[in-house]
Amino acid sequence: MHRIPRVAVIALLAVSATLGSAGCLGDVTQQVMQDPKLAERVMGAIAGRQDMAMGMLDRLVSTDSLRTAALDHLLQDDAVSQQLLDRVASNPMAMDYVLQAAVREPRMRDHIISVVKGIEMATAAK
Repeated sequence: MHRIPRVAVIALLAVSATLGSAGCLGDVTQQVMQDPKLAERVMGAIAGRQDMAMGMLDRLVSTDSLRTAALDHLLQDDAVSQQLLDRVASNPMAMDYVLQAAVREPRMRDHIISVVKGIEMATAAK
């Protein structure tokens, strides 16, 4: 096995640091945006750490346009949609948000009232 001398490693690090601080290595953002393989590696690294993934998610939903695009993208996946609905159904506060949003629309309000009446009749019959 061939070993690289410690002096060579230190020199390489020094040159890299100097070139990087001088801007010779280029902007990391541009590199990621221009190199799909590098972008995939960066996204994989972020996805591999929950704290970083949650930070990225926070950034994705921080603006209305990105939030809408992210939610639309997620809802295109049946498994993700089902899991999201299951989470909402098991969270009273989330269910309250859904019902509050739904009753703002007159047609949906009528539908919800009819569903609730159906539930009441079904439970009364038991």
